[in-house]
Amino acid sequence: MSALSLGLSACAKTDSGDDSSDSQKPAVMWVDSDGCTTAKQYCNVFLTTVLKNDKQAVQLAVENASAGIFPKVDTVGDLKNGGTGLASYHQFDGKVDDSLKSEVNKVKADIIAGKITITSKAQPKGKTELTPPSSGKTDASFSACMVTDTGGIDDKSFNAASWSGMQAAQTAGKAKVQYVSSKTQADYAPNIRALVNKGCKLIVGVGGLMGEAINNAAKANPKLHFALVDGAGNGSNVQGLQINTAQSGFLGGYLAAGYSKSGKVATYGGLAIAPVTVYMDGFYEGVQYYNKQKSKKVQVLGWNESTQKGTFAGSFTDQGKGQQITQNFIQQGADVIFPVAGGTGLGSAAAAQAAK
Repeated sequence: MSALSLGLSACAKTDSGDDSSDSQKPAVMWVDSDGCTTAKQYCNVFLTTVLKNDKQAVQLAVENASAGIFPKVDTVGDLKNGGTGLASYHQFDGKVDDSLKSEVNKVKADIIAGKITITSKAQPKGKTELTPPSSGKTDASFSACMVTDTGGIDDKSFNAASWSGMQAAQTAGKAKVQYVSSKTQADYAPNIRALVNKGCKLIVGVGGLMGEAINNAAKANPKLHFALVDGAGNGSNVQGLQINTAQSGFLGGYLAAGYSKSGKVATYGGLAIAPVTVYMDGFYEGVQYYNKQKSKKVQVLGWNESTQKGTFAGSFTDQGKGQQITQNFIQQGADVIFPVAGGTGLGSAAAAQAAK
C-alpha cells in the first residue's frame, strides 16, 4: 500500500496529535508483488508493498505435483515462513524514520512469536506451511496449466505473481507450463475445461472467485489435480494455496499510521471477498494497535473491521475508479492509501503522483 496540499488547509493539530504544517504528498501502499518491480513507473509513490508470495506457493505446488506428491491439506504462507511480509521502502527509505522501521520489525517479531493476536475472521485456516520444493523425482514434460482471474496475466498483482511461479518451475526443469486468460467470470469454467481437454495434469486457478469452477471440474475429473490460489481445497484433488495477508497487512497499518502526518489513512478493495478483506482487516488492526501503543487517534477511511463495511471499486481492472476513490480519500485528508484491488490500484498510484 500525503499531502493535504490538494487544496486542503493545514490545521494546527491533526487527529494523530502531530503538527500538520509539515504536510506530505500522498503515498500508496501496494499489494501482492513488489510495486517498485512490477509497476516501476509508480515507485516514487509506493511507500512499500504488502507482499503475498503466490510465486513461492504456486511453484511449490507445481514441483510437488511433478514429483507425484499432492498434499491433501492447504498450504498457508505467513510471516514466519516467508509467505508474506513487507517489501523494501525503496525511494521512501530515507523518509521513514529509523525508529519507525525498528518498531515495525518488532511488531513482526511479536506476531510471529504469538505476542500479538490478529483477529480477522478472513484469515486462511490451512494446516501446512510453505516448505522447500520436494526433492522427489520430477518430470520436465509434466503439463502444468494456469487460468488467470479477470485481471489478466499482467495485472502487476496476484495473476502475474502466480504465473511467475509457474515459469520458475519450468525454468527449474520441473514442468512444462501454459496459461489461459479470463476476461470475465463466465470464462472460468470453459477455460478450465479447455485445459483438461489439452491434457494438463495440474490446473491452477488464480483467485477465490474461481473456487466453484475449480471444484466442479475436480469432481468431474477425479484423477486430475487442481490448485486454487486464495481459496480452500477439498481435501482430495484440490489443494488451496493461501497466504495470511492479515499479518503483513497489520504491519502495513502500523507503518501507515506511524508515517502519516495528517492522522488519516485509507484503504479500499476491489470486491468484498475474503481474499481482499483479509488485507483490510489486518491494515485496520495495525492502525488500531499503533493508536493503542502511542496514544494516538489515527483514523482509517474506507474500512471498519467491526462492521465489515467499507469502500469497494467493484472491479480489479478499473483504474479510473481507483483514481476517483483515491482522490476522494485525499480530499478527506488521507495521506497513505492502501488499495487492495489489483490493477484498479494503479489508479491510486496515478492519483498520488498527480497530487501537489
